[in-house]
Amino acid sequence: TDFCRQHNALMAETLAKAPERLEGLAALPMQDIQAACEELERAVSELGLRGAMIGTDFNQGFACGSLDPLYRKFVDLDVPLFVHASSTNGVANLKDMRLSAHNLSLSLGYAQEEAVAVAQILLGGVFDRHPDIDICVSHGGGTITFLAEKLDQLAVIDTAAGQGVRDHGFAHELQKLWFDTHVKGEIAARALRHYAHPDRLVMG
Repeated sequence: TDFCRQHNALMAETLAKAPERLEGLAALPMQDIQAACEELERAVSELGLRGAMIGTDFNQGFACGSLDPLYRKFVDLDVPLFVHASSTNGVANLKDMRLSAHNLSLSLGYAQEEAVAVAQILLGGVFDRHPDIDICVSHGGGTITFLAEKLDQLAVIDTAAGQGVRDHGFAHELQKLWFDTHVKGEIAARALRHYAHPDRLVMG
């Protein structure tokens, strides 16, 4: 929590040098959701940051009800949540040692982290509980567009899937997320444009 407070103060200080050009997102202490709520409130209301960015590596996952107070805080403040794949300590590779060779954390691991986040958010009913939240996932959601048709089929028999997915399908619910367009290659970009809502793609 102390690290995030210092990070966000430095972010605000840096942005103040060029407020007409730069906006910033806060870091949040995701191991303590109450502290994350308080820091988001401070970062937005006092420091002027425009939202927050979190990683994908917290243990409870995105659909856990323990995150609901934080999701409500994003809605109340009317600011976006940006999700970017990250390693456990923000420095080293992902915990899976099979990914240590050939830089596979970067090429495969992070893409899968983003896809898992998207799957948890949609199948776990986050938008059912918080329909007004704005969540943007980095790098086009990783491998999610490659797997979307499969997830669409499996969701039909998933009795634990969120109501939105059960009523409309996984692919339909993908249109509720924002994605940045930082993907590699035209095939990946075309798949992203096929599944994402055209008004919810942002430059990445």
